[in-house]
Amino acid sequence: MATLEEPANLAPPFETISVLRLIKDAQQKHGLRQGNYLRYRGYCSRRIRRLRTSLKVTHQYKCFPKRAAKFVARSVTPDVVTDVRFAEILIFEVERHWAYAMQLKLELGNDILSRKKFHMRQKLRRAGKSARNLETMAKSCESVTVVTRLEVQAYSAFILATLAVEFKLWRKAMELCRTVKKIYEKLSTSIKDQELVDLYATRCREVQNTLRLCEYNCSDEVSPDDAGKVPIAVEDELDLDFNKLNVLAEEKQTEIKSNADEAAKHLLKQLEADWKSVDLTKLKALKPNISSLPLLQPMPCKPMFFDLAINYLKEPLTKEKLEGGKKNKKKTKTAKSPENVKKLNKKK
Repeated sequence: MATLEEPANLAPPFETISVLRLIKDAQQKHGLRQGNYLRYRGYCSRRIRRLRTSLKVTHQYKCFPKRAAKFVARSVTPDVVTDVRFAEILIFEVERHWAYAMQLKLELGNDILSRKKFHMRQKLRRAGKSARNLETMAKSCESVTVVTRLEVQAYSAFILATLAVEFKLWRKAMELCRTVKKIYEKLSTSIKDQELVDLYATRCREVQNTLRLCEYNCSDEVSPDDAGKVPIAVEDELDLDFNKLNVLAEEKQTEIKSNADEAAKHLLKQLEADWKSVDLTKLKALKPNISSLPLLQPMPCKPMFFDLAINYLKEPLTKEKLEGGKKNKKKTKTAKSPENVKKLNKKK
């Protein structure tokens, strides 16, 4: 009985979240196209509040009906996660802290001794802490898909690399940038969505510039043999995830082929059954008697104008005109009689 009950207790897998597409769409639609980090930070706060309200995981606790609610922090842990939207809460918490840090960095300008610098670094630390929480949640939750786990790992490594570059930890930042680049390159080969592949390529180009800076600053510490390599522990973990991803892709392809074969077989059986059920004698009886069409006859090639002219011209009219012309000639001849000629000469 235990073997039968175990599959029923397993939670169904969540939908795959493309973290990079999610944050890029949010950034382009809510202020970062114009470089407005304040607007984007406000959008992240509002979205987190909407998600917490829909999931009923707010920080408010109302113990008495006639008094104001108390604040009770309710963090998102792997035990609580029952929906994909919990992952979105953690993603936009990271984005909110990162946007606040970038806003302070713009306001800081060239003033190195400003207190905003320390505030900005504190917000980057909080973004890194939220990114680690997101990564641990994705790894410990079994319902999260392999693609989502890899994207979360790449996103967390990117945020932590930004934090390491700010504190000039070049060696750590270099390793994290290599991890980001390797994950996105592997994902671009296994995913067929062209939009996602383009997003991965742009992120790899962004990371490549940071990677060059890190390699330049820690060139004395890194040997030429270790250049371009990911740490061994991280590489082993990534290889396991990529192997799972390849196995899942192969299973999906075999499933699609088997479903297509079954559908084709079912269609052939249905067509054969329909063909056998047809009665040919009834079809012949129902066949309509089509009369033979008349033979084609040659048609005149005259233009329409001449046809109308021939139909509307009348011969009597032409005869009358001819007779009228003869009478006029006679009149002109009578006008030149000898009497008239004499009268004309006398006048002259």
